Amino acid sequence: MKQKLIVGFCSLLLLASCGGSISEMPTSEIDTSQTEINDFEITPINNVFDFDTLNDLEFQFDNSMYNISFLSGHNIIASDYEISSNVIKIKKHYLVYLTPGNYELNVHATNGKSKLGFEIQDKNNQYRVINHSFETGDLFGWEANTIFKGERNLLAFTNDNVILSGDALSEPFTNHGNYLLGPPVGENKAIYEEKMGTLRSSTFTLAGSGFITFNFGVGRVADLSYLSFHRESDNYEIARYSAYKYHDLQSSSRFGYATQYRADLTDYLGERLYAVITDLGGHEDDYITFDALHTYYESMPEGTNIYPALNEVPAFALEFAPNEIPNGDFSQGLEMWSVSEHLGWQDTSTFHIEEGILKSNATGDEGRGLIRSSLFKIEGSGFASIKIGAAKGARFDKDTFVSIRLQGSNKEIFRLANERHDGTNMIEYFIDLSDYINEVAYFEIIDNATNSWDTIFVSNIKTYYEELPDLTTANHARNLVY
Repeated sequence: MKQKLIVGFCSLLLLASCGGSISEMPTSEIDTSQTEINDFEITPINNVFDFDTLNDLEFQFDNSMYNISFLSGHNIIASDYEISSNVIKIKKHYLVYLTPGNYELNVHATNGKSKLGFEIQDKNNQYRVINHSFETGDLFGWEANTIFKGERNLLAFTNDNVILSGDALSEPFTNHGNYLLGPPVGENKAIYEEKMGTLRSSTFTLAGSGFITFNFGVGRVADLSYLSFHRESDNYEIARYSAYKYHDLQSSSRFGYATQYRADLTDYLGERLYAVITDLGGHEDDYITFDALHTYYESMPEGTNIYPALNEVPAFALEFAPNEIPNGDFSQGLEMWSVSEHLGWQDTSTFHIEEGILKSNATGDEGRGLIRSSLFKIEGSGFASIKIGAAKGARFDKDTFVSIRLQGSNKEIFRLANERHDGTNMIEYFIDLSDYINEVAYFEIIDNATNSWDTIFVSNIKTYYEELPDLTTANHARNLVY
């Protein structure tokens, strides 16, 4: 008898710890010919999980007779449930990743065992992002990240930024549920505008018609505030959209109304994708209101208040990428460089060349804009160098900076500012890109401020050093992205 008990206990441990596809397979698809006896009754309070409401499940039991120890089955672990008093709660963070169907979990008590059953409703879950309308009242299902020196107090996306919809004529407002992403009530507007960050959705499979919709407000500068979609397999950015209705002078998007846009992603049907909301700006109306990211429609959604989304993903006329960036010394003027024409900058005349130096002051300190290089391949030692002048305004490291991004994903891998500015000289900085050998990248030079010294000068960009350069007395560029 003792030997049989030991074998049975080991089998139970094996069942509780085993992995594999069983965690996503409904009980109805598993052989249950050998079932355990239910020694006590588990009564459901709510045993149906809804992908729209994202609810926890609850079950009752008689705690005067039984002391429940743990649950097992379908890869459930201790953090996926709570046992308190006479109630078992199965948490939504576990339920949301199960495929639709009926499930059973084993309930183990010190003096018996039982089962509880529940249903995952089929609402095309795998084709949709989790918490698409923030109706949990928080960022459940989304991942927020800092992009400026790891400063959490400057993070644009926190649970506090999921707010109740306000007055449609004067406040951040959505007509999709009760909540949206936006500035917390009572927070100083200028402080909120300065915050930055990214917010990534869960991954979904694009299906149905291939059209998606989203509600997007404010976002004054298209290059700094946008929604992008990426392919999961290689993080390739397939599309980027901004809130262009903000620039309609009478648009309610200016005070936070989240206008609805429709995007055509039909070229990527069947692909696994995810969305990223990006806020890079730090000045007037450099913030985002957002809601209702619907990624599954059987047919193309239509309506008088749905506007076509315009894809503004970066494109390059020349795909060839030499290891030395073309025209890095600006001896050919602005050849091989492109000034952004996207909405939010005053015009395209901000940047000009003066004595071999790129400057963003053609219209004075108040000029703003973004200029993008052609492609280069990171080879040799992996080091690059650049000279930067001016760029010493009050918030120079947020407003006037140089960014290096990877082609395809457009991921920002390095950001540097003129941290050693002296007001007179061009300062040379050495940039360590050795972690990205053989990757293709490009530069973006950004001026997003209008006060004194809020302009940036750049010259002598070199992207290829066969050997590690002498860094004994060099200025090492500090990466501000983390």
